[in-house]
Amino acid sequence: MKISYPFNVTNQRTGQVIEHTIAFNNRNSSSFQGEITECTKLGVPRAKLGDPNFKEVVDYWARAGGVKWVYTVFKELYVIPAMFHGGYEPPHSYAAANAPVFCAGFADFDPEVPNQLNVNHWSGHYQPSPNSLNYYLAVAWQDCGYTIMQVGR
Repeated sequence: MKISYPFNVTNQRTGQVIEHTIAFNNRNSSSFQGEITECTKLGVPRAKLGDPNFKEVVDYWARAGGVKWVYTVFKELYVIPAMFHGGYEPPHSYAAANAPVFCAGFADFDPEVPNQLNVNHWSGHYQPSPNSLNYYLAVAWQDCGYTIMQVGR
């Protein structure tokens, strides 16, 4: 399947645009194979919203320095540690399995507000626009069990 972006989703009966979709590709895709090999070798955890270990990964790693997150074109939210044991920084592309994303960023817990994640759009591999959060943040993190606060816009 070839995916091409941006595209419009339209109502076939009325012709009205329902959703305008802009996705961001991995700008460092040539290094992906080496990155996934390193993440696998180190045992970097990767969790999808709905997986049994999702909350465990977010709870632990968001307190231990933050999580990187991606919302893929398949409308799935994945998280990985922002920094892993020994100082290794896993790339967003590992979380997304190199797929294009609607938005991506970094999240950590607000020390002042229990159960609140501060979320932004910072990603070197995908470089999503700040507006990507406006379109997809609420959808990506819905039903995650946390209060989400957009920061760094």
